[in-house]
Amino acid sequence: MIKKSLWILLVLCLFFASCEETKESGKFDNWHARNEGFIDSLRTVFENKTDPRLDTIRPLTNPGIMVYYKDITPEGDDIKNEIPLYTSSVSVFFRGSYITGEIFEENFKGKDPTSFDSPLTKTVSEVVWFEALQHMKVGQRWLIYIPWQMQPNNTGKSDYIPAGSSVKVPGYTTLVYDLQLLSIVEK
Repeated sequence: MIKKSLWILLVLCLFFASCEETKESGKFDNWHARNEGFIDSLRTVFENKTDPRLDTIRPLTNPGIMVYYKDITPEGDDIKNEIPLYTSSVSVFFRGSYITGEIFEENFKGKDPTSFDSPLTKTVSEVVWFEALQHMKVGQRWLIYIPWQMQPNNTGKSDYIPAGSSVKVPGYTTLVYDLQLLSIVEK
């Protein structure tokens, strides 16, 4: 009887030990390293000229960091030779996402903006993509990759709200923006 009880107790102990809960990885695990790796891969593609559409902007505010972008303007679109200033008000369509492709904010739905979508009007200095806007011509559409070090509110330590946004994003986030400059409202 005692042998049988000990045997059952041993089996129960092994059963409970094997039922230990394993922690599943979250979508933001290793976030800093993943975002740094993403920017490093863009740097490699740029240096090796693997994607001829990928280019860089060396920001005046932080010349040690590169902002990468692709001009994805559809062929035949009307591009004007006007570039906004830091103090200009502009009208834009935008979609912000993480490196994973998850969208955190946008002012148009679907692949491309439509006449039913409402553009955002802001002063260039009020948005996180201000460096890129000052290089874009009216009518262009760019895919912009903004490293976390280029974002004024991002210390990397905690969640923050990017300039011009209303959404909190995790620290160390590389922001990916699909941005179309519609017009300069006021120079």
